[in-house]
Amino acid sequence: MMIYNCTLSIIIPVYNCFEYIYKCTNSILSQENDDVELILVDDGSTDGSYDICDNIANSDPRVKIIHQKNQGVSSARNAGLEAARGKYVTFVDGDDTVSSDYIKVITESINENNADLIIWSIQSIYYKESIKDINHAESNNIYNIFYKNYTEESCYYLINNTNLISGCNKLYKLDVIRENKIIFNVSQSVVEDYTFNVKYMSYTNSVQCISDILYNYYIKSHTNYTSKRRKTNFINDLRIMYDSVVHFFKEKNLPLNLDYLMIYFNIGILNLNEIKDKQIPYNQKSKICNSILKDNVFQMMLEYQRKNAVYDNKYIFVLKRKSFLLLTIFDMLVKLKSSITIKRKKL
Repeated sequence: MMIYNCTLSIIIPVYNCFEYIYKCTNSILSQENDDVELILVDDGSTDGSYDICDNIANSDPRVKIIHQKNQGVSSARNAGLEAARGKYVTFVDGDDTVSSDYIKVITESINENNADLIIWSIQSIYYKESIKDINHAESNNIYNIFYKNYTEESCYYLINNTNLISGCNKLYKLDVIRENKIIFNVSQSVVEDYTFNVKYMSYTNSVQCISDILYNYYIKSHTNYTSKRRKTNFINDLRIMYDSVVHFFKEKNLPLNLDYLMIYFNIGILNLNEIKDKQIPYNQKSKICNSILKDNVFQMMLEYQRKNAVYDNKYIFVLKRKSFLLLTIFDMLVKLKSSITIKRKKL
């Protein structure tokens, strides 16, 4: 039986966050609560973050420090999970911050329902544009939902939603993670958080969603947002996510229909749009985009979209041709038509 040293472990993977790590950790450590540990995992930083992490750890007894060779965020989080001694655990990225009542609200939520999983709202902040995009943890204007057991309704809301994309607005029970050997998949470079969350849910029953905005996700620029989610082997990453969703519904003995896989399709579309507009060699674009277009699950979802008329039929028709070249030509024609329309309106 595990002995807990505190209620909450907060794991922060750090890689070259020299500019931001003090602000990040201060947003947590300024909240006076001795029932918390902060675990900084320096993932082979080369910009001075190594020394800053040591300084932070030396200045506050609540802070632990782990140094490792650069192995990626999933490996860093797994190292933090191994070292954690809190009853509950959550994650914060080294260039983000939390709200001033972060620990207070989380603690109150723990005492309220003892839910296996707690989800709160994230506020996305664009540095240059000064735009705040609030992604609430509630749905359909319903605040503070508590699901005692997973049902078709709750699963549709949780699985087919952006709520599971991040691990930074979740509170997990550490014993559930340890007993079921749940870790982040180090082979994934995208949607690894989603996969982790669905696996965790497979071994739990209750979820509490709270409307409080407790997390500030800083996007330095649109290009930085893309770089935060590397796409080295994108379709394989999506397939791992898909398998975790199928496994979840099997474990919960719930029917799985294509509605629950919309997240798979939407992420595929999002990445298609990002990659084709990215400044990389055409051959590289073509290879990545064609791997998405030719994926069997993506094509199955396209047919579902066509029948349900969610997207424009012309766009669906082009996507079903499985050709990046055809998609590029289609986009050019759409942009040309839009440009002509705008010019005519000005005349």
